Formats: sequence, structure tokens, C-alpha cells
Amino acid sequence: MKKCSKCKETKPLSCFHKNKRRGDGRNTYCKTCAIQYKKEYYRKNKPKIREYALQKRYKITQVEFDTLLKQQDNCCACCGVTKPDRTRENLAVDHNHTTGKVRGLLCTRCNTVLGLVRDSPQILSNLIKYIERENDG
Repeated sequence: MKKCSKCKETKPLSCFHKNKRRGDGRNTYCKTCAIQYKKEYYRKNKPKIREYALQKRYKITQVEFDTLLKQQDNCCACCGVTKPDRTRENLAVDHNHTTGKVRGLLCTRCNTVLGLVRDSPQILSNLIKYIERENDG
């Protein structure tokens, strides 16, 4: 049994996440309080977390993202959709996986298509020819 330092309730050890750094091998918050704390932290620090993710993944700041978004008239660089799908607030940062260079901002669909064709101009060209051929008949 262990007392949660957040809710002050005494609970079985199974109600606490494992933590090798703690003397008893468990976190100080119970699982319920840990989830609430995490949700609250992310809600309060969303801009800071977003900035960190952009910097770590793409080496750009939120200001650079916003500038790129403005240059694209707040829409997808490929299809021009102005409102991305409901699952994400922002357009995805598209980048060259070899060089890491940011190419633009894409909606989820365009970004997914580009990933599925492995950024291959040849595959995209073949797909265009296929569609044109099938639409002619």
C-alpha cells in the first residue's frame, strides 16, 4: 500500500506506475492523479509543447511555421484546402526525409499520399498517367 501525494488516498501499489528512480519503485502520484496532472499540464502548456516539437522534429520555430502558413494563404500547399481535417488543428510540416529541409505545409491527406508514394516523382507520374488513361476509356 502507498499514499498518493496528490489525492492523499492510500492505494495498492498496482495503482501507481512503475518508476525505477523511486525507492519503492513506484511514482508518487497514483495512476488516476497522474493522468489528470498530465492532461492539465498539456492543456496549460500547449504552445510551449508545440514549439518544442517543431524545433525538435523540423528545426523550425512557431514563428517560422506561422510565416510559412501565411505565405501559403493559410492553406495546404498542394490541394489548397483551408481547413484541415477535424483530427488536427494545424497543417502538417512536410519535409525532405533525406535532407531534413522543410518544403511546406500540407493537409493530412496530401501529406499521407506523399508518404505512401515515398516522395517518388516517378510513382506520382505513373499514377497520373494511369488515371488519365482510365478516364479516357
